[in-house]
Amino acid sequence: MQRTTKLALGVVIAAAMVALLWSLRAAPLRVLTGNNASRLEPAPDANPLVIGAVLPLSGPSASFGVPLRRAGELAVKELNAAGGISGRTLTVLWEDGKCDARDATAAAQKLISVDQVGVIFGGACSNETLAIAPLAQEAGVIVISPSASAPEINVAGTYIFRTAPSDALAGEVAARYAYLELSAKTAGVIAENGDYPRSLRESFIKEFRALGGRLVLDADLPNPAGDLSALLDKVSAAAPEILYLLPESGASGVGLVKQLRARAPEISLLASELLIDRDLVGEQGKALQGVLGLEVYFDDRATATRAFLDAYAKTYREPPPFPAVMANMHSQFALLRDGITAVGTDPKNLRAWLQQVRGWEGTLGTLTFDESGSAVRDYAVVRVNNSRRETVTVYPAARR
Repeated sequence: MQRTTKLALGVVIAAAMVALLWSLRAAPLRVLTGNNASRLEPAPDANPLVIGAVLPLSGPSASFGVPLRRAGELAVKELNAAGGISGRTLTVLWEDGKCDARDATAAAQKLISVDQVGVIFGGACSNETLAIAPLAQEAGVIVISPSASAPEINVAGTYIFRTAPSDALAGEVAARYAYLELSAKTAGVIAENGDYPRSLRESFIKEFRALGGRLVLDADLPNPAGDLSALLDKVSAAAPEILYLLPESGASGVGLVKQLRARAPEISLLASELLIDRDLVGEQGKALQGVLGLEVYFDDRATATRAFLDAYAKTYREPPPFPAVMANMHSQFALLRDGITAVGTDPKNLRAWLQQVRGWEGTLGTLTFDESGSAVRDYAVVRVNNSRRETVTVYPAARR
């Protein structure tokens, strides 16, 4: 009797263990949150593939970083539902860089030294990425940013990549479009004092001159931009065929355009992406009538891209606030999958694979990395007309 009881008890325990293991095996994706980071993973997995991510998840820039993280979470769910990467479940350690160099450094140190990841996605802000870069380069860790655009990242290291192009490229493309397509042989630049306008200003001037154009005006835009009579006197005296406008805020840009139209309506106006921002055009379209601007080309009607944007809207019950860079983030996971499938997880081999990426297709569109690891993307030329944005053409980033 005692033996029979023991045998029956053993059967019950074994059955319970099988049921427990099966329930764990079938457990869905879950998010585990901590003080400064969260971990997205299916449970359990004996050999997950772990990578890190550094984004601004708190503070003023969280409105930018959180949507990027959500785009990444959707990609992780999709990858793991399809079997993971090379049969391994993908786990992401999300760290808060706060769009701050010091916080990004601490986050990267943890991911590299404690968690020992071989890949980090981020930062979202250029200062985050520039803070992470020397640590990652020394440790031989791959970094891929979806949105950092500072030109200095071009020389941050051979392990540093980004799916957003450098600001310098935007200035170069604007110069080529002005000289080659608009036939402008003289140009002026009006730029506000800031890192972003400065990068475009320098690259535009260099490229325009290299093409044979003549720069007849290089002027600063006062901040705040009030009465610009002195600046407008310089514009009238220089009489450029085209002006390249680089404000740092929509308000200063609209004020500049209004006064330029009143004083020199014959001069063509070309601007950075800021002045063709959808919200700004909706609010100030009348004042911006006729302004041309360049932005990274993003086809939100492409099948895969539309599916991602719709999935985001359905999951989070809001439209994607930054669709282009969110598509960059989403695409980086597929890029990682393809790289690991091709060459394995060794960062040295992944670096070599990324360096030869040409014409890769993802939800972001077509991706090519240049010799510095920065994305080479085509640009949309947009004209403001009747308070709406009209795409004039898609202009190639590559020199003709």
